[in-house]
Amino acid sequence: MHPVMENFWFQPALRIGGIGLAGLAVMFWDVTAGMLVIALGLLGLVVVQLIYLQRLQRWLDDPEAAVIPDGWGAWNSVFSTLYRARRREEANRKGLTSALDRFRRAAGALPDGVLLLDAGFHIEWCNAAAESHFGIELERDRGLLFTHIARHPVLAD
Repeated sequence: MHPVMENFWFQPALRIGGIGLAGLAVMFWDVTAGMLVIALGLLGLVVVQLIYLQRLQRWLDDPEAAVIPDGWGAWNSVFSTLYRARRREEANRKGLTSALDRFRRAAGALPDGVLLLDAGFHIEWCNAAAESHFGIELERDRGLLFTHIARHPVLAD
């Protein structure tokens, strides 16, 4: 078995086993009290899990609002993994934003018109030369179908 899985199951099994042993010890004096100890112990574990699920849900609803919650047991591993994934995603987003900015600056400096169209031929971006060539304004015409704006039949085709 993978070491992470062994570690994952060890702590919960130890906690459940501890609750069971405590219940059995109490059962030597009173069976009902022993069963109550087991039931309350297991209920406590369920409540703890629900609290951590609520913390996770709150963070997933708005991951930018707060730092990722601290965890206990397996939750510590879950939260740590999510935190690392979030950091990687932030770094990737910054890298992509930087590359896109560099591309736009380079394309904006070209004397030729440059248009970026999506798969449906809607305008996503253009440089100043394209605005001049085609009589468009990026802020006004973004998202419009380019073939409706292009006044040249050959270009529209």
